[in-house]
Amino acid sequence: MHLMRGLKILCLSLFLFTILTTSLLADDLTVSSPLHLGIFADLHAHDTDSPGEGKVMTNYAERLMACVEAMNAWPADLVIQLGDFVNGNFVMGAPMGDPARIVDILDQAEAIYAQVNAPRYYVLGNHDVYDLSKEEFLERVGASSLYLSFDTGGYHIVILDAQFNKKGEATQDGSCRETSRRMNSTGYKRTSRQPTSRRSSACISGSMLIFTSSPEARRSLVTRKCKRF
Repeated sequence: MHLMRGLKILCLSLFLFTILTTSLLADDLTVSSPLHLGIFADLHAHDTDSPGEGKVMTNYAERLMACVEAMNAWPADLVIQLGDFVNGNFVMGAPMGDPARIVDILDQAEAIYAQVNAPRYYVLGNHDVYDLSKEEFLERVGASSLYLSFDTGGYHIVILDAQFNKKGEATQDGSCRETSRRMNSTGYKRTSRQPTSRRSSACISGSMLIFTSSPEARRSLVTRKCKRF
């Protein structure tokens, strides 16, 4: 009788110990392996500075390489550039020159960005399409689409193309209001029946949003910006 009681107590103790250990390991995993999301914006890669705006753009290679090295040293799980990767031909207070050279500047900037040791993504800015079509930009950076969505680390990330006018026509003067409706085509649909605690969002920029897709499996999110851009 006493032996059976002792065995039951032992089994119960082992059971509780297993649950507690598993819980602690899970908590430790969440803390020790956060999702590292790297972001940068407004590189404005160009071969001419702007005396009219006091904007220095010709050192874009140095700035971008510093960003890439910081992301690789962190290391980032993914990196998203948030628009105006290149400046475009027009510069206030300086001669415009040949717009055909913008393709070469984009290629040079992309060659540096490609050294990131993580998946990289692109949000289109208005300067990116001053001299290039959207199709040309996509081709040069090797991207398949300017709006997409995907899951990572318990988060659902939506990237939108905001370069549209009120008629839905491609333009330099985009609006997030005009393109938010495109979220349906990315596969994400938010309804009033979805509790806020299970589907919350934060607008990181005019064209990139992050949704909590799975709180139970979500890794803690850490973002790092490349400053002085």
